[in-house]
Amino acid sequence: MNAARNAAVTTAASLLMVLGLAACAGGAGSPSPSVSESLPSAEPSLAESAMSSASPPAPSESATPSASPSASPSVSQEPAANDAFAWADAGKFSGPGVTSVTDVATWDGGFLAVGHAWAGGFTGGPGEPLVWVSEDGRSWSEVDPGLGTTDVELRGILRLTTGGIVIVGDVGRQAAQSGEGPITSAAWRSTDGQTWNEFELPGEIASQAVSVASGPVGHVIVTRSEVWYSADVESWQLAYEVDEGVDLGQPRAGDEGFVMPAYHREEEQALVLASGNGIAWFEAESPVGLFGVAPLRGDWLAWAYTDDPATISTLRSANGLDWSVALDVNDLTPPDGPKAGLGMESGITEATLSGEVGVVVMTLGWNHCCASLPVAVGVWTTTDGATWQQADLPADAYVNAFATDGEVVVAAGNLDRGVEAAFWVADR
Repeated sequence: MNAARNAAVTTAASLLMVLGLAACAGGAGSPSPSVSESLPSAEPSLAESAMSSASPPAPSESATPSASPSASPSVSQEPAANDAFAWADAGKFSGPGVTSVTDVATWDGGFLAVGHAWAGGFTGGPGEPLVWVSEDGRSWSEVDPGLGTTDVELRGILRLTTGGIVIVGDVGRQAAQSGEGPITSAAWRSTDGQTWNEFELPGEIASQAVSVASGPVGHVIVTRSEVWYSADVESWQLAYEVDEGVDLGQPRAGDEGFVMPAYHREEEQALVLASGNGIAWFEAESPVGLFGVAPLRGDWLAWAYTDDPATISTLRSANGLDWSVALDVNDLTPPDGPKAGLGMESGITEATLSGEVGVVVMTLGWNHCCASLPVAVGVWTTTDGATWQQADLPADAYVNAFATDGEVVVAAGNLDRGVEAAFWVADR
């Protein structure tokens, strides 16, 4: 299930401030040692760790793998002939300004997606929340959710185990920018995707901005410093609270639990948190700041700015805590570029990863304006984390979210930096 742009790790403002500077410069800056200097060694699986101990395991410092992957990935640069999926347009939608899909999910009613339209040419200003529905993923329609306010940015989707679906968003961002109040959160529930009723969140959650993740193990809602867990979306418990000075990022859900990046502002230290059951959480220092975590067949992929050489890399982990470099994204593009790691001359400054049920989609992008959506450089897919195929999508397609019902796969995002929100579909 996926989510919002990786370059905007939603609640970790300080992490963005430090690592985002590298994106704006197109470099590989990091507030912590490079991957080539220290990546911790493997720990037990998340499921084993979550059941065996309530204390976070300390990462090992013995392993020092090279910044280059041990096995060269297989790369295809001929999308039409080698794409693993035969993509087709499934719908395009224009809004009052910059428009994009931010999350998509399957549920009893088929597929549902959420997004946002910002009035004007930049993100972050006035706008309106958007909801789309599809019975089969092949044809989409926009619905008026009637949420009672337009000052809400929908952050994600939670699937009810008893049927129905819940969407969660931040309320009051526009007012907060004018100094008129704090950002809070709210949720809405629907059994048909058309009619939405307010869904009560615990007061401790509703009083703060949030990020969400939903998967086979359950559901989490994350504030700046707290992790809340629910097995059924109906009842919630405070599962974990980080130390003062730590900002939590966007959580991701997979078959074996949850993973999320974090950042300690005072110590300028990148962190990563993982859980096999949503209740017992483990925290470890990360040698690089992770972005855009996505699940892949029991493992996890992420992207980061890495050094030696300066570039953007995908990393892989078996447990969410210990990571090794899997791919230099420059290996995906032709010798004459675009390339990452060239400072202001970089043609690639960021990536977006989204995945579900054994498929990960990665979009490479370029952006030197934090108030604009990125320019798309290309979209690639993988089913094993090692072999990547370039997707046969429009050149200006940027994929933010991905979902599958086992029969079809749906990619969603935008065209031409948000001129239109867009959906694509392929047979699974």
